[in-house]
Amino acid sequence: MYIESLEIKKNKELKPCPFCGSNEVVLEWYIHHADQRRVRCLCTNCMAMVDAGWWQNEWQPIQAWNRRVPAPRNWIEAAIGKQWLWPPTRTGRRDGRDQYSIKWADGTEGDYYIDYDSETIETIWEEPYEK
Repeated sequence: MYIESLEIKKNKELKPCPFCGSNEVVLEWYIHHADQRRVRCLCTNCMAMVDAGWWQNEWQPIQAWNRRVPAPRNWIEAAIGKQWLWPPTRTGRRDGRDQYSIKWADGTEGDYYIDYDSETIETIWEEPYEK
C-alpha cells in the first residue's frame, strides 16, 4: 500500500490528545492507493491516530477524535496504586463491559474493566512482562 502525505493542518475544533494531553493535534490529508484522497487525525507528540482509511471529509476524523474517552491518569493510577508506562488501551468488550490493557512502570501488565463514568476499575488479570 502506498501512502503520500499531501497536507497537514491544525483545526480549532480538535480536542487535546487523550493519551498525552498535547495540543499538537492535526488533520493530515494523504493519497491512499489508487490516487484517492483521504484524511485522518493524529497527535504529532505521541503519534496517536484515528484513521478509518476511507474518510474524505474533515468532519469525520474530527468527530471520531473528539468523542474518544480521555484516560484520566489520576484516578486510574490511584485506584491500582501504580504509575503506568503507557496509558490504557481499549482491547474490546467482555460481559458487556469495556476491557483495557495497561503496562505499568513496575514491570507488570494486565487487563482491566474500566468504567470512566463511575471511575471504577476491576482487575481481570495481571502479571510481570519481559522488558
